[in-house]
Amino acid sequence: MDDDNFIDDTLEWILGGQCSGDNEGFIGDAPRLEKGHETRESLDILLGKAISYNPCSEVLWVRVPKRSGSRERSFGSSLILVLGPELEYKMSYTIKDDEVDIVIAALHSDLTSFMEEWRPIFSRFHIIIVKDPDLADDLKIPGGFNVNVYTKSDLDRFVGFTGAKLHFSGYSCRYFGYLMSRKKYIISVDDDCVPARDDKDLVIDAAAQHITNLSTPATPFFFNTLYDPFRPGTDFVRGYPFSLRNGVACALSCGLWLNLADFDAPTQSLKPKARSSRYVDAVLTVPTQALLPVSGVNIAFDRELIGPSLFPALRLAGEGKLRWETIEDIWCGMCAKVVCDHLGHGVKSGLPYVWRKEGGDAVESLRKEWEGVKLMEEVLPFFQSVRLPRSAVTAEDCVLEIAGMVKERLGSVNPVFGGAADRMVEWIRLWKAVVSESTTSKAV
Repeated sequence: MDDDNFIDDTLEWILGGQCSGDNEGFIGDAPRLEKGHETRESLDILLGKAISYNPCSEVLWVRVPKRSGSRERSFGSSLILVLGPELEYKMSYTIKDDEVDIVIAALHSDLTSFMEEWRPIFSRFHIIIVKDPDLADDLKIPGGFNVNVYTKSDLDRFVGFTGAKLHFSGYSCRYFGYLMSRKKYIISVDDDCVPARDDKDLVIDAAAQHITNLSTPATPFFFNTLYDPFRPGTDFVRGYPFSLRNGVACALSCGLWLNLADFDAPTQSLKPKARSSRYVDAVLTVPTQALLPVSGVNIAFDRELIGPSLFPALRLAGEGKLRWETIEDIWCGMCAKVVCDHLGHGVKSGLPYVWRKEGGDAVESLRKEWEGVKLMEEVLPFFQSVRLPRSAVTAEDCVLEIAGMVKERLGSVNPVFGGAADRMVEWIRLWKAVVSESTTSKAV
């Protein structure tokens, strides 16, 4: 088959057999365009970018000035605009600065050094700082930032408003910031982190990378061995199904950190001098039904899609405030991943990095965390087996369904699970109440 006939046959397949043309071009109905990237790739490989498409009339016009000549090919993420800017939203979109809240959990009273380190990155965003309710000293925050500060009195007022029995002490106070935000996207960074540097000694803009992760699709249904195909310089690997190349919305971006190793207390006790020093310039989508330990230290998420699934629920007896002394974010992270899988959203892990400055007494923390280490052996198979009903169509629905399963299947294993289930229900009740109050205020 010669090139021209091959092109003709392929166009007929793309257009559902409804096309006509001559040496100058083709015109036809385009019922298959909604299949997405498959069409874009096929047309672009065959014909270059001499394509125009009206999504309203579903008519495709392909101009082929040189049917037999050599054609420049382009692949993968470079194909976003093949069918015109009007279709770009299907692949990626722009997140504006005023759509983002930076949420900071403050466990230290003097934030001067921390805020100055982040000024070049955070100054263009609205910032929410939540003060640990157990912190006695007043916060010191330098000027020049658009910031709202929430303290114990705010927590008491809002939480008391609903009668919810939730705890926001320690780094759990970050969740109150998620609750108070009115933005579509949240970037969460703890106050013991500063901007990291990459392998070229350049400062990493963590906010920009999180925004990139959230604004480009995730690919959870088929693992791309070239990692994120939407990053510059990479693409979909050979054999990646064309029908899956559009990806899905990325709802959660999990960043990493350098210096302080992300170990649990037992491992850190055995390796007290170990540090995280390896910078890996990569982003990948976590496959569907694969779980991961999410940390609130350095994450970003789409609040409208999965905000209700990030909450303070699982609390250990005698739990402390530091990273090693709580598995609360691991628990809610597994919930969030199950919610994303059910609703068809994606989760990314990798870039951006931050620099984690603070440690703690691993041996002392081990005494507090050991219960959680053992409980994880019960938690993992539970979340691996969770299947949510089709009637669960929002993050709130999903969290309530998971809470019911936790109560039924884990409540008898350990009372800490029953308490977690109760707090998940309380959280959704609080979330709905605060959102309702916000909606009413806007209407007035």
